[in-house]
Amino acid sequence: MNMVHSYLSKQNLHAPCRSIWTVEGRRWLEGERLSYPHNEMKDYCLQLIDSVTEVIEAYDRKLRGLEIIAEEVELIETIPYVGYTRALTIALETGPILGRYFSGIARRRGRKIAKISLARKIAKGVYHMLKNNITFAEYKSKYLAKRAPLFAFTPQGYLSRLGSLASGILTSCASH
Repeated sequence: MNMVHSYLSKQNLHAPCRSIWTVEGRRWLEGERLSYPHNEMKDYCLQLIDSVTEVIEAYDRKLRGLEIIAEEVELIETIPYVGYTRALTIALETGPILGRYFSGIARRRGRKIAKISLARKIAKGVYHMLKNNITFAEYKSKYLAKRAPLFAFTPQGYLSRLGSLASGILTSCASH
């Protein structure tokens, strides 16, 4: 909440901890008395955060009850600063795509090489996105389009490439 940071800054107050949204920071913030009307706004922001936290925790409990791909989520949760919701999102959004890539390499080259290849692919993508300040869609069109196979895996890609091949063959046949 930028408002609270603004109120603290206006009164030249600095938290003794890294973040005011940690347990320690929250305790410090609750004990600080700000001038009117900043103190009332600080209290309102803290109440708002408490309300939103309750809703988030309720949804977390519901999601945990679903036990969707629980094993994958538990593994992803072992990454520092990745909680259940973030782990579930990663598993649901990237799992199928990365699974297909991994399976393809593993079939041809073995599981060990597939793990290394997948890790390198992810690291390389993230590196280029951060280095060039681009989105994944921009990264995909700029870096991955160069390596597109002759026939894309989507029906539209397959048909469009097949159509361009056919028109090229027909053009060359007509010229003879």
